[in-house]
Amino acid sequence: MKRFTLLLAAWAFSLSATPLTSEVISEAKKLTKEGKLDVALKTLEREKQLIFQPQVNLQRAKIAREQAQYNQAIELLLPLLTLPEQSLEFRYEVNKELGVNFRRNMNTDKAEYYYLAAKQVALSLNNNDLKAQSMINLGVLYEAQGAFDKAMEQQTKAQKALESSENNELKAANYYNLFGLSNMLRQGTQARFFLEQALVYDKKTGHKRNIASTALTLAQLSAKEDDYQNAIPQLNEAISLLEQLNANEGLSSAHGTLFSIYAKQNKFSESLWHAKKENAYAEKTESTVRKFWSYIHLAQAYVQLKQPDLAINYLEMAKPLTEQFKSAFFAHQYNLYTSETYAQKENFEQAYKYLLKASKNYKAVSENKEERDTATIKKRLDNLLKSLKLAQEEKKHALTTIELENETLQKRIWLLASLLISVVSGFIIYAYYIKQKNTHYKAQMYQHNLEQKEQMLADISHELRTPLSVLKLHIEALEHNLIDDKFLAYGKINDKIAQLNNLISDVYQLSQLQNKALYIDLQEVNLHQLTQKFMSDIKVLTEQNQLRFISDIDFAANTVLKTDQSKLVQVILNLAKNACLYTDAPGHVRLKVRANHTQVFIQLDDSSPGVSDEDLPRLFDRLYRIDKSRSRALGGSGLGLSICQSLVQALGGKIVLKHGKSGGLCVQITLPIKRNT
Repeated sequence: MKRFTLLLAAWAFSLSATPLTSEVISEAKKLTKEGKLDVALKTLEREKQLIFQPQVNLQRAKIAREQAQYNQAIELLLPLLTLPEQSLEFRYEVNKELGVNFRRNMNTDKAEYYYLAAKQVALSLNNNDLKAQSMINLGVLYEAQGAFDKAMEQQTKAQKALESSENNELKAANYYNLFGLSNMLRQGTQARFFLEQALVYDKKTGHKRNIASTALTLAQLSAKEDDYQNAIPQLNEAISLLEQLNANEGLSSAHGTLFSIYAKQNKFSESLWHAKKENAYAEKTESTVRKFWSYIHLAQAYVQLKQPDLAINYLEMAKPLTEQFKSAFFAHQYNLYTSETYAQKENFEQAYKYLLKASKNYKAVSENKEERDTATIKKRLDNLLKSLKLAQEEKKHALTTIELENETLQKRIWLLASLLISVVSGFIIYAYYIKQKNTHYKAQMYQHNLEQKEQMLADISHELRTPLSVLKLHIEALEHNLIDDKFLAYGKINDKIAQLNNLISDVYQLSQLQNKALYIDLQEVNLHQLTQKFMSDIKVLTEQNQLRFISDIDFAANTVLKTDQSKLVQVILNLAKNACLYTDAPGHVRLKVRANHTQVFIQLDDSSPGVSDEDLPRLFDRLYRIDKSRSRALGGSGLGLSICQSLVQALGGKIVLKHGKSGGLCVQITLPIKRNT
């Protein structure tokens, strides 16, 4: 009662202190945006009479959230909802902030309640920016709950609502969340594009904490792609930014990523150091997720150093958090490392007990993943069929246009015939000839298009049928307990799902290329540096396949090529993978690069076996394979060369296939040095 009385008194006081309050809050907001959280708090507390102001408490709650003090923020926010006569804008901010803090505290039910309350207020205000912000927040929540279709729907609606907005902070948040969804669905190229766009808008806002957070995520994306050469300096740079902001949660996450990198490289002293730093920063926050991972990483580090007693201590600290999350994934991580630790202590009974739990958790995670991937596959297949139907409608429209033009032509011919009696017979014969020719052409074109569509659908159905049949057999075998090694069965199921996903992704990318819907980002690139990257990547591929790599590079060191670097890298690596997969060892793969002032010439050729004269002109055909059983076994979709051809054409170049001098296949690419944007 006393607390409520104080709040009412504070509200009454706020009516007389509004100008001073507004000035102090504006200064605090500016300092928060610059990452000076401690100074912002001191600014709010500088005037004692402002301590209980509703707007002041709202700003203090936002600062607490930035410091990852979520419980403190919630305590400041809840009483604000009971105050009378507050504006709709104020109630929106309070509900939105409560939703954010409850979500970060892993309380998704309460988060959804307050997010929906904020959305209702935004609808009452009819404010597009606030509506978009509500959609973005709900999308993040649905993503955390695993409802990816609902999450994508909200983020797509938000992007449409922000088309005419000048709110760069909301645009940055929208792109960042689209990155998260693309990354979850393993759309690597699109994910990186969305994240880079988020960083562009973050920099426009000048919000240092958001800039540092997005830069950290870019570094973690490089680490996920095993690009440690770039990831480590990027992570250290992000840590430098985060240290200036006292961003403990981000610092904990950055050191956790560095721990994982060094652990994979068997650099145990470095990995332990980063695990300790991760834990030290996590303990300064109220983030249960960050604390959980810091305990797990410390336990993992001590197991690697063969100190299981120390590892057990940290696993005991992680145990109550595991029970709090109620997540099969977190439980699997805890049980797996606990089993490994007890095995190192030679307590095999306990190790076996936790391994059984981990196996059960893994099964639950795998089932959820399979359901998610199945839904994703279905959605992409629906999109593919919609694209095919759209193409069919466009062809019908084209045929209708030709018929209308023919009717117009016939009318003109009859008009001329009535005026020029002397040549009426000749015009009639000519008109009849044109009509027959056009009719025959239309029939041929329609039949060709119909056959092409039916053939493509048949090919795609055939490609989908084999992995789906294997999936069905494995699932039925698991249902009837016919397989002893269930982990192996789950692995094969995941492999087939990945094969389906690759096929659908390739079909989708090819559809984008043919409809000219793929984004091409032309930038000036140093050809020497780009070629060095080609050589490094191809060398790794050839070594993995026990082949010899030969480089033949000859051009000026300062040559600059205007192109889309990521698309060109995709083409070269796809061709290199094909060369390695279809060349017998011992053999070789050769990269040849030349350049003059107008164009760049790139050639990839390999040794035997080669391609027959009959097969060579068909290699660019969609879903065409020379050896179908071998291609499927290697995970190929049959669309790789077709995608490469379309990408090169999109870059303004040409690609040609020839018989190689060493008995294999020779691929020649010609690209212009400069292109008009």
